[in-house]
Amino acid sequence: MSESETNSKNPFVGPEPLKNGDKFYGRETEQSELFQLLDAHRIVLLHAPSGAGKTSLIQAGLIPRLEDDNFQVFPIAHLNQLPTDNALIDKGFNRYVYSFIFSLEGKELLTSGDQSTESLAKLKVDSYLKSRVDSLKTWDPVVLIIDQFEEVLKDPIDIPEKVAFFAQLGKALHSQNFWALFVIRDDYMGALMDWKYIRHIPTRLANTYRLDLLDQYAAGRVIKLTADYGSREFADEAVTKLVDNLRRIKVQQPDGTLQEEYGSFVEPVQLQVVCKRLWNHLPSAKTVITESDLEDYGDVDQSLADYYADEVNNIAVKMQVDERTIRRWVQDRLITSRGIRLPVLKEEEETRGLDNKVVEELVSAHLLRREPRAGRFFFELSHDRLVQPVLDNNRQWFNENLSLLQRRAQLWESENYPEYLLLRGDHLLKEKEWADENKDLLSSLDNDFLEASTKKQKDDEEKRKARERELELAQELAEEERKKKRSYMWVAILFFVLLTVVIIAGYGIIKYQREIADTQRASAKIVAEANSSKATSIADERTKVYEAEATKSAANATAESVNANATIDALEAGVSIFSAQVTADFAQVTAAAGQSTVDPATATSNAATAESVVANATSTARVAEMAIAAANATATHASEAANATATAVQSEAFAIFPAGVGILIISQPGSNDQIDRIEGERLRVLGAQEGWVEAEELPGGKFRIIRDNVEQVWYIRIDAPAGYTGADLPGNPINIQSTQTYYKWDVWFE
Repeated sequence: MSESETNSKNPFVGPEPLKNGDKFYGRETEQSELFQLLDAHRIVLLHAPSGAGKTSLIQAGLIPRLEDDNFQVFPIAHLNQLPTDNALIDKGFNRYVYSFIFSLEGKELLTSGDQSTESLAKLKVDSYLKSRVDSLKTWDPVVLIIDQFEEVLKDPIDIPEKVAFFAQLGKALHSQNFWALFVIRDDYMGALMDWKYIRHIPTRLANTYRLDLLDQYAAGRVIKLTADYGSREFADEAVTKLVDNLRRIKVQQPDGTLQEEYGSFVEPVQLQVVCKRLWNHLPSAKTVITESDLEDYGDVDQSLADYYADEVNNIAVKMQVDERTIRRWVQDRLITSRGIRLPVLKEEEETRGLDNKVVEELVSAHLLRREPRAGRFFFELSHDRLVQPVLDNNRQWFNENLSLLQRRAQLWESENYPEYLLLRGDHLLKEKEWADENKDLLSSLDNDFLEASTKKQKDDEEKRKARERELELAQELAEEERKKKRSYMWVAILFFVLLTVVIIAGYGIIKYQREIADTQRASAKIVAEANSSKATSIADERTKVYEAEATKSAANATAESVNANATIDALEAGVSIFSAQVTADFAQVTAAAGQSTVDPATATSNAATAESVVANATSTARVAEMAIAAANATATHASEAANATATAVQSEAFAIFPAGVGILIISQPGSNDQIDRIEGERLRVLGAQEGWVEAEELPGGKFRIIRDNVEQVWYIRIDAPAGYTGADLPGNPINIQSTQTYYKWDVWFE
């Protein structure tokens, strides 16, 4: 069976109102009550929420009943019709009077330029009705029905025309031959009760009847009886399930959470829409509709989503508005992020960015409802049951009809313009190309989003380049700093090498001079012994002379030996002074190298260490000067003693100063080594670094270092005066602090 054949037999009308002759179910009580009220009081005001089924009640329920009771029912009048001839409008005619009369006459008068149309615009309501009744030649009572009477109140201007219309209509209704039913939406009741309007109407519209939405029992009767009329049975369980689905609402609890509950009413339009779609999708042989059929063929969400899509598309075409604009307005303005209906206050001309004329079309399509609250009007979705279908259908439509640029722009606006939603890279390049080819499809929001994305990418690129430049500069500075550190390191190494060479050379010179001095002392002793022996063998007569000469020779030899020792001491003192000066220079260079490093704290520490080294070197120099002075004094004393004792005879030569020998140990970083004691031929080194030093004993109780097993340890021998304790020598121990390195200097005496 084709879809058209199925539709022709479908008893459900969908969003369209029932017409005269259609089967009318579920409103039998309302039909009877309204008829009796109108029959008794002649002028009645019927009001109801949008989508409650007012027109269906009148056309399929009330009018047949009136006609059965011998009432003459004129065609239903509307007040929204304008003539096609704009010249009629320019002459300042009353459009409400024209629309009322035009509705009663019929559409055949719509031909542009027709003389009847122009003459129609000149008529008045009371005279027209009297003429119309006279032409009927009947005594039956005449019923006037004005549907959507709110049309006379929508435009806030042309009040004189409205008052004139009410006056003409009220004058006609003073005739007892006319009955009148005014049909209006609930949200316009307040505006209609304005005294300047209703004072012209007999009874002041005191007799009213309110039509509510379908309760669950009436909704069940509509479904079951309409299906029976279409030769199909609707199982009771299926009826209950469908009605419960249609009356679901979300109710906020005291703690702020939302809970889904069953409401008291069902939207008649939604019921008709869902049942019509279900009927169309059922197999033709299906005669009983069950619960499983609802799941397979009658998805409520899909039915309502399709209805929403059809109506929005029709309105967009009719009002010449972008469909995307309407869909976004419904979703962003009327539904919260939690999926709750959100009423919006009606504003002048536009409501939250959408023309009020378009909004009223949505109301007429039963998608929205206009509700009066505290003297103001609000728009909201007609029922909670529409929320999810609207969201689902919008999401599908956006994905199918919008580009990435347009979809992202919408999300960007709804999320309050966060930067992370802006397009970048290849996506931005691709969407810019699409935008260039489809400029007519772009909204102001799309252009703003594209501009913001372009600017953001440009800023990010500039920041990236700036970071790269900063990184390159930092690398260059680091490389320069490394070069400086390497150069200072090599300078320090060079000075250290020079210092080591000088110390080793000085030590060699001292050793060589000491060997010469030892040789001279031995030669002097031999000469003295030979002279003494020779003097003994001289004749008695020359004994005193020879003894004196021998004594003088021995004294001179001793003086030469003493002078040689003094020279050696002076050389050692000079080497000490030179070593101290080189050490001070090295300390200053080290301090300079430390100050060149990046860390200011370390540089300050290095400088302090350098000053300490310089002070110690100066102390060492003073000790050396004392040694030179002592050597000079000793030499002078020796010379005087030799001259004074030239005639004395001694049996043997002797050393004037018992020599003291010092060992200077420079330990490797972090150790605490010191010479502890002598064990046999070895000096035991104790401290953080265990080891030993092997020494050779020399004449006079002196030692010479032969070898050791301690890594990176250097030794310098230093002659000191007899009995000298080393109190003025460096340390015992002295700490020298360098960059991240510590040295221990320990002096030990034999």
